Amino acid sequence: IRDRIEVTLSPNPTLSTTEAYMVPLQAVAQSANVTVKTDASRVNFTIRQQGSKTVKNFLYFEVNDTNPLNALEYVLEDGQLFFDAVVLFAGNINWDASKQKVYMNANPNVQALLDNSEELLQPLRKKGIKVLLDILGNHDQAGIAGLSDWGCEQFGKELAQICLDYKLDGIGFDDEYSSYSGSGKWFAGPSSQQAARLCYETKKAMKELCPWETWVHLYYLGYIQSSLPSVFIDGVEHKPSEFIDNVCADYGGAARPVNGMGLSGCAGNSIQLNYGNSISSESAKALMNQGYGWIMWFAFDPSGTGTVSNNRSHSLKQFRNVAQGCYEQNVLDPKNV
Repeated sequence: IRDRIEVTLSPNPTLSTTEAYMVPLQAVAQSANVTVKTDASRVNFTIRQQGSKTVKNFLYFEVNDTNPLNALEYVLEDGQLFFDAVVLFAGNINWDASKQKVYMNANPNVQALLDNSEELLQPLRKKGIKVLLDILGNHDQAGIAGLSDWGCEQFGKELAQICLDYKLDGIGFDDEYSSYSGSGKWFAGPSSQQAARLCYETKKAMKELCPWETWVHLYYLGYIQSSLPSVFIDGVEHKPSEFIDNVCADYGGAARPVNGMGLSGCAGNSIQLNYGNSISSESAKALMNQGYGWIMWFAFDPSGTGTVSNNRSHSLKQFRNVAQGCYEQNVLDPKNV
């Protein structure tokens, strides 16, 4: 007879929200009538104190310009990090004519981050920030919404393997810069149906390969919209909310949820910091009260030396507006390490 033991862990509220804690548990038989398998008697759980933020922050880093570790610089008064997820912008979906296959193409800066994941990405994850790799088109026939069912399965497995190899928390999809002119077994006519299928196959592959929680994140553009249809596999319907975790709209917009998702999975605003976009504390609080779970930030350049000279100071003001409106806190002065 097999049975299971349920254990409830209640972390002390004084524990840090930015540190992980290991809890070793061991099952010991107290009766001669009970047998505990030796290889299953001990398990180590890693737990983290849940933060109090009801609205979280996605930060898209233009990694050609900016080190993602800068996300660690922005901390609330109570010690919580301001940013909850970092999206590396971006890897590309491309067609390799010599090998006759679709593949993920990383430019030298993206590849450098992946190759140096332990130094440049894992410190973010160790503090509780999710790290995702964004994927968008790159001026050839391969595109997010134009793969065949088989092509979606193959490319989804490749993306999942990348998440496993480089210890990433998921994949973001952004439908831009694709000609959608391919033919053959890899390709299908571009459609929202095929975009949904790629999301489904990527989520499925990540769940099978990665022993940690993984996300599929969407940037609404092109064929990727809130109207993405369900995916049917062997007659079973899979609603988009089953394989899409969170979404954001194009600059200045509020994202509508995909079928089955609530507003907690949606960004209520997408703020392009290199364009000087702003958000007031009142607007941020209103988004929170409406039930939105995220705010998206794009192209933050904290160096102070980028194409927009006031990006760092302007951005910090916007972060503080959100912190005051949603958390009734301030963002501490960054050390600019």
